[in-house]
Amino acid sequence: MAREDISIMAVVDLNNTGKPDNFPKGKIILADGRLVDCYPRNVASKSDDNEKPTAAELSARKREQELDEERFVNNAFYFLAHKERILTDSRMFLCPVPIRSGLSLSGNSGFQNPTLGVYLQWWATCPDVMRTDKKGRRSLVYQISGSNLTGDNHCKEVREDGKTGYVSLNHISQHWRAFAKVNVPYTEAKAIYQAYSLRQVLEILDHEDSGDMDYAKTIDDAFFTHAIDTLNAKVQDLEHRNAELDEWCRKALNELREEKMLRFYAGYRLLKMQTDFELEMLQKRKRDLKTALHDKELTEAGYQHYLLAVNDRVKEIEQELSDFKFKEILKVFPDNDVAFYQIQSFIDTRNENNAEKNHQ
Repeated sequence: MAREDISIMAVVDLNNTGKPDNFPKGKIILADGRLVDCYPRNVASKSDDNEKPTAAELSARKREQELDEERFVNNAFYFLAHKERILTDSRMFLCPVPIRSGLSLSGNSGFQNPTLGVYLQWWATCPDVMRTDKKGRRSLVYQISGSNLTGDNHCKEVREDGKTGYVSLNHISQHWRAFAKVNVPYTEAKAIYQAYSLRQVLEILDHEDSGDMDYAKTIDDAFFTHAIDTLNAKVQDLEHRNAELDEWCRKALNELREEKMLRFYAGYRLLKMQTDFELEMLQKRKRDLKTALHDKELTEAGYQHYLLAVNDRVKEIEQELSDFKFKEILKVFPDNDVAFYQIQSFIDTRNENNAEKNHQ
């Protein structure tokens, strides 16, 4: 299993552990933070749920689920137009939607028992599920199917004209994560609070419609808002990536700068060792000359001649070392942004840190 898939499953499993919602008693919380009152199921309905259904009842339920899937798909844009009304009534929000989504490795984890309100919140908050193609045709993704390992997917969408088709989404695992983030917190609420059926929701909305609502504009606004939110999310993502790239570049440049200082200092240290050795030999030569003068093996003139040659060589060596420290740096750092004392300070600090690590 890919690392990304494992991390996503961990998120879903954590959300399914213990009490998944942590909402105040008798309420649910929407994605925007609004509290909505809920209506507990009565005891009779709970006991009825525990009774074993007959074959005829199972067949009727299956047929009703098939009809509900058609109702949801055929009225997806109608529900979108009534989004605010649906989100204010928990019985509409918790209305079950019999759409089965799933991915090859995780099954339907995170997708279980979606509701009308979950879809409305997912469409509003997840990029690329409210879509507009190159011909300007708008659609809503309503089913996810594919592989969270390879990314291959064949999701379903419904267009504004009611036609359905398949669409391939980029970053399918992100869409799974987004759906689970919206859906899973309402797991307990679905079990304990009343919910309308899709048939009832449509009847209520149809009864309440006065005919003066501009549904086309409402849908236009929803898509426009979604497009803005998607662009803002992409901008934030790009800014985050840009900040990460800037930090990576800064670290890389700093590492390169330190590597250059190490290589420069290695050359300087080798030259310094050679210089120190030759200076030591020249000092010994000066002592030998003085001894020869004292022992009358050299005249004063001869002594001064040889001593001058030794002193000239000492000056040459010291100048070579000085040139290397201040001129050769420009070959390594042509912008002249590093001085020798900075390199020496870096080396000293590095040596001290290494000594502390070795001591520990």
